[in-house]
Amino acid sequence: MILGVDEAGRGCLAGPVVVASVVLSKAVYQDHLADSKSLSPSRRSEVFDMLNNSDSSISIAIIPSKRIDEINILQATLEGMLFVINPYLSQCSEVIIDGNQVPKGLPGFVRSEVKGDQRFPQVSAASIVAKVTRDKLMKGYEKILPGYDFNDHKGYGTQAHYDALFAKGMSCIHRRSFNLSQQCQLF
Repeated sequence: MILGVDEAGRGCLAGPVVVASVVLSKAVYQDHLADSKSLSPSRRSEVFDMLNNSDSSISIAIIPSKRIDEINILQATLEGMLFVINPYLSQCSEVIIDGNQVPKGLPGFVRSEVKGDQRFPQVSAASIVAKVTRDKLMKGYEKILPGYDFNDHKGYGTQAHYDALFAKGMSCIHRRSFNLSQQCQLF
């Protein structure tokens, strides 16, 4: 069994970082899998539904902005990785994490791969699960925190997002550790 791991939202100004892990079912047609960034939103949703309706094992960690502010984005991401990896360690022959970081204390069969989401179907699947899950959360935040346009930019630092920050100030899901007040002065 190979466990793929990826995250979404690490570079955002607002919202959680979402980490997902996936062990693919043998029934999943792997040609449908690709890095989440290379798929359209509708295609990502289709593949997400296909994965959820399969016998694939999926685990998700949602690390909120408050926790990110407490321990920093890298540590929050690594914490999420541990959460989604640990339940599978005794069953897996290999764990592949997208990127260049592996949480400390894991066995040698856990490794990181830069651009792993483009090369390993399990990591591609985790990429899709993390991205779709986070996008759904951000759309929900737009309903309770209107005016920030989370539906469109999903918390990333676009001009529209900075404009909303200037107009409305920071919301309860903005990451204070990113020192947004200083960054907003750049625009």
